[in-house]
Amino acid sequence: MKIYKYLSLNTCEQRQRFLRILRTGEIWFSKFHTLGDPMEGIYHTYACEQTKRLFASEKNKYLIGCFGKSARNHSLWAYYADSYSGACVEINTIHDSRKSNNIIDVAEVEYVSKEKFKEAIHPSTKSIPVVLSRKLSSWKDENELRLLTVKGTQLRENGSYIKVGQVTSVTLGINIPLQAICFLKNNVTLDIQYNNKLKWKIKELMKPVKHCCQLQNALNELEQYKHWRAGFGD
Repeated sequence: MKIYKYLSLNTCEQRQRFLRILRTGEIWFSKFHTLGDPMEGIYHTYACEQTKRLFASEKNKYLIGCFGKSARNHSLWAYYADSYSGACVEINTIHDSRKSNNIIDVAEVEYVSKEKFKEAIHPSTKSIPVVLSRKLSSWKDENELRLLTVKGTQLRENGSYIKVGQVTSVTLGINIPLQAICFLKNNVTLDIQYNNKLKWKIKELMKPVKHCCQLQNALNELEQYKHWRAGFGD
């Protein structure tokens, strides 16, 4: 199964995280309360306080990886790749999660109404993936896929890097800042730059830009495109 991680490249920390994904196939998984949607992990129940406390403890052990289902989702490019100034990484997931030493569950995000959140559920271990993989219907354009794991988590940690598979291609947004282009030119190792199995692409909306087999060619194409587009501001 192929999954797609959208990310920004505007800060040094974000660029270092991007390089780590390329080298290792490890993605940052987060606790639910650190994600951007304030409805994450919210549910309604008539259970007693002790049951709710136990459920909260179990729920907080989970780490969540958020992914897209393709590299062509404009909403994800806008929200998570800073309006095409980041990248989308295609990852071929590990079919046998035991090889990565992590038990990973795949969950399709369910987009529901506010009324659905108000429906009472019985808090149990079986209901945790349901609670952690639903969002308000206003987010439905994301068409998100989630990976859930409890391996190696600590209650006080907000997240951890989890190996999910092998990077097979990278699509660079057309608005990547020049600082990020220079960073990638100077910091991506040769074994990544000239890995013919790793395909590099450019996501654009105006001038056609060809797909590139190597990172250096893709970055050169991006620089040329920026000079071409700059002429429209005169």
